[in-house]
This record gives sequence, C-alpha cells and structure tokens, in this order.
Amino acid sequence: MNKSINKYLYYLGTGVILFFALYIIATNLLEKTYYTLYVNEKMTGEFRKVEGLEDSKGQINMYNYNVPGFGLQNKKINVLVTKTAPLYILFNQKTQEIEYVTDNVKKLNEYLRN
Repeated sequence: MNKSINKYLYYLGTGVILFFALYIIATNLLEKTYYTLYVNEKMTGEFRKVEGLEDSKGQINMYNYNVPGFGLQNKKINVLVTKTAPLYILFNQKTQEIEYVTDNVKKLNEYLRN
C-alpha cells in the first residue's frame, strides 16, 4: 500500500511539473508584443503623447522623450541632430531591439496596424 501511494504521488508531481512547464511555454509564445516609443526632437517642453499617433491595439505602453546630443540616451540610438520633424524610434520591449525608425507619424501608424 505504501508503494502505491508513493507511486501515485510521484506521477502526480511529475504531471503537475509538466503541465506547469507547458503552461509557461504556451503563455510565452502567445504573449502580446509591447513597444517603447522614443521620440527624439529638438526641444520638448513637457512630456506628452505624440500627436497623430493611432495605437488602437494598445501596443505602446511607454514613451520616452530625448533631446539629441543632450542628456542620457539609449546607447543604441546615436542621433546628434534632428532637423525639424521629430524622429520616432520603436523598441520591442521583450528583446530590446529597434523595430522601426521613421520621422513620419503616418508611416508609424501603418507599421503598428500591420
């Protein structure tokens, strides 16, 4: 009887561990992609949302504003000066890689939709 209880507990524990591992793998694969948007422009008076940006899926959950050549900046971004239009840099939060760079909000909207 003691052996059958130990065998039952062994199989139960193994099943729980396997189920948990499969659950972690499945949630990691099905996780929604989130982005960080860096906005490089000459001068920013206040932190504000980007005008004209349509993020209907809610993929961008963090905004950072940088003045090129001034202050702390991400080491992957090497921009000294932007002309008149701000430069939008979209980072994948999971991999911390640059996904898309543009100076046009409409092109950024198209990228987020697709």
